[in-house]
Amino acid sequence: MFSSNTTLVACAATLFLTSSVAVAEQGVVPPEPSEPGRVALESEPDSANPLTIGASVDVTSRALWRGIATTVGGAVVPSFTLGAWGFSTTTAAYLGFDAESPQVLEELDVTLAWGASVAGWRFDVSANGYLFPGIDAFDHHLEFVGSASWTGGVFTVGTLHGIEVTSTPGAYYGEVNVAANIELVSSLALSISSAFGWSNAAYAGDWYGVESAMPQSIGGNLSLSWAVGAGFALSPHAGAWYPTDQRTRDALQTAVLWNTGLTVAGAW
Repeated sequence: MFSSNTTLVACAATLFLTSSVAVAEQGVVPPEPSEPGRVALESEPDSANPLTIGASVDVTSRALWRGIATTVGGAVVPSFTLGAWGFSTTTAAYLGFDAESPQVLEELDVTLAWGASVAGWRFDVSANGYLFPGIDAFDHHLEFVGSASWTGGVFTVGTLHGIEVTSTPGAYYGEVNVAANIELVSSLALSISSAFGWSNAAYAGDWYGVESAMPQSIGGNLSLSWAVGAGFALSPHAGAWYPTDQRTRDALQTAVLWNTGLTVAGAW
């Protein structure tokens, strides 16, 4: 993430394609990231063993989240999820290896969440901590997030809303999204998704230093996942983003923000 004195995007319109791991005897199950650009992979618990474990390592030229760059340059992003009875905790570290990275550990995210599925609906609530250990210029953030989605056939529509409670209390971010999850073969699937996000002035000023009009960003990501067995999948990906606000383009010194990478993920 970036500090409050960095001018970036507070409103994101995203288009990305992702794919997922095949779960035994269930075909391919598309991943359900808590937010666009974040890796999340889950296995379905059974009644005898409710514990679920997920892990991933993403090697990327630049991490993206809500339509913005969350690292200065190249990064390795390991994450680990542990869940049971609808509750889960996820930890993700952003380890920069670019020469311009302020330090090796650029960011540490910790999430506590609860979710439930009822008749095609999915509801999730979480407390998300975005921490920047050792970087005094960056404020730590704690955000409460709630989301709801409905799935019918291959399509999923949803909405997400988050509110900051520590750095700038009352800073708000909202989003609506739609996805089409397509199984290609038993071990290969694509998810075509789009999202539009917005924020209030407090959120824009706290995160990006954009106090007036809400800038927007449009872009896309392409990911192809291949299930290699034992709950693991390989996912090469590439994406590009275009900020519509001139101030954002000036701050980034580029009209297009892009990344490429490879994710190795597993769920048990």
